[in-house]
Amino acid sequence: MKHFKTNLVRKYLFFLIVCHLCQPGTLIAQMGPDYSKLFYLADLQGSPLTEKLVNGYVDGSPFFKSDWLNATLVEKSGNTYKDIKIKMDLLEHRIYFLDPANAERELTSPAKFLILNDPTQLNPLTFIELNELAKQKTESGKWWSQLLIDGNIKLLKNYNKIKYESKGYTTPGLEISVKDEIRWFLVKDEKLFPFKKQKELIDLLKADAPAMTGFTAAAKNPEAQFIEIVKAYNTIKASQ
Repeated sequence: MKHFKTNLVRKYLFFLIVCHLCQPGTLIAQMGPDYSKLFYLADLQGSPLTEKLVNGYVDGSPFFKSDWLNATLVEKSGNTYKDIKIKMDLLEHRIYFLDPANAERELTSPAKFLILNDPTQLNPLTFIELNELAKQKTESGKWWSQLLIDGNIKLLKNYNKIKYESKGYTTPGLEISVKDEIRWFLVKDEKLFPFKKQKELIDLLKADAPAMTGFTAAAKNPEAQFIEIVKAYNTIKASQ
């Protein structure tokens, strides 16, 4: 009888715990790979390339990095692929990967976001399409951008690639070069706001955080400045 009561108590406690976990707000979903939907590389959909990916430009490159980077890829369907080799073509907005046979393929299934392990960086880099974050979908929203700060306010860095064609002096035909342009975006209330300088960013934030008026970032380079400003905004909002 005593053993029966003990089991009954255990079952009751387990029931209470399950009910608590199922309450809204108890489990918080964060952006990141859902490893419960982990798939094998052989399942990743891609079209074969007839030629190897080469940088045929006289200057610059269409790729985020010319090397193949180890990555985690999450499709819009939720399927997740770990430890795959990725190249991001930011000029044509295409993603390439190496299949199990080490053949180069172009990704054909829609990707939601990528986590790249760049050996030159201390932390992994998260890339996402701007349209995934903004309610209003635009053509420019298809650009892949680096997510610097996630949360209610999102800060993104876009590596824009611009193609130039000129008449060749030493070779027949046109010479093609690619120049890099860094663009910055803030996502607030599911709306996309471009900006260039810290004053423009502060103007976007001070409407609902007046304490941001007159704020000046101590950092010297633009990326560190913008991160500092958004973090200061989040601190102010958290204290209100």
